[in-house]
Amino acid sequence: MKYNFNYIPKEEQDLNDKLINLYGEHLLNLYVELKNIYDDDNKTTKPALPLLLWLKDDGKEYASADLKIVAFGVETNNWNNPSTGFLQPNFDLKNSDDVRAEIDRLQDLYNGYYNECDGKRTKFLKNGPDLLRKVFKNHFKGRNIGVIWNNINKIGNGNKTNGNATGRPESYIYEAENKTFDVVAKELEILKPDIVVLMTGKVDETYIRKRFPEVAFYGGGKLQQNAEMNFSIGKGNLKPYVLYRSNPHPSARKKGFTKEMFSELYSLIANDIEELNIC
Repeated sequence: MKYNFNYIPKEEQDLNDKLINLYGEHLLNLYVELKNIYDDDNKTTKPALPLLLWLKDDGKEYASADLKIVAFGVETNNWNNPSTGFLQPNFDLKNSDDVRAEIDRLQDLYNGYYNECDGKRTKFLKNGPDLLRKVFKNHFKGRNIGVIWNNINKIGNGNKTNGNATGRPESYIYEAENKTFDVVAKELEILKPDIVVLMTGKVDETYIRKRFPEVAFYGGGKLQQNAEMNFSIGKGNLKPYVLYRSNPHPSARKKGFTKEMFSELYSLIANDIEELNIC
């Protein structure tokens, strides 16, 4: 399959328009790769839909925030399997309007799930971005806190022939994203966060290094006294962002990984921000 047109960017009036044009620039090439996977019967794990960000209120709330945070998970498995049934990409794209309509469909999934809280809230979101926002609002009273949920890998595993998909993205899905849809760094250029939090747990280091090259992790401030919690400040090409990495994943089921523990972790980050005069 091949598309015989190029995406024409829309006029940019807000952050969402910038994100739409970023995704539009890459979507056609991505869909060529994904269609090959869908058509290959030997690849029984099909890709989930790509996680496309959408900021509520046209991004005004986030843009006006005093403290901007992007909180990363690893991947979104079964993103194409909501309660309505199995969804897959619309490969029948004939022009730029079709591309924007497809992006709008995908962003609507994100908006409904994260911004509008449709359906069941996962443990990751409850102990991750949601709790982080709550702790920071309580700590930095009088300041507006903007938190955006994202994933290091924008495309997880979709449905298998034998049920729901789990685990890290299949190699052919990961390769398709890296080849055609490596957009995380450009998303951060658009969003310009003050802080990036990797709520990734113990994942393959290559995932982090692919999106955040030349970042060295080391303990800082009060976090250094809580090494078992394994949050660290990262320095490197990410400046002016400050990067924190979490060893326990917010959805971890290990004994002791409770809401109270994650509240303490996020409070330590807040203390570090103040003591180190980060922002």
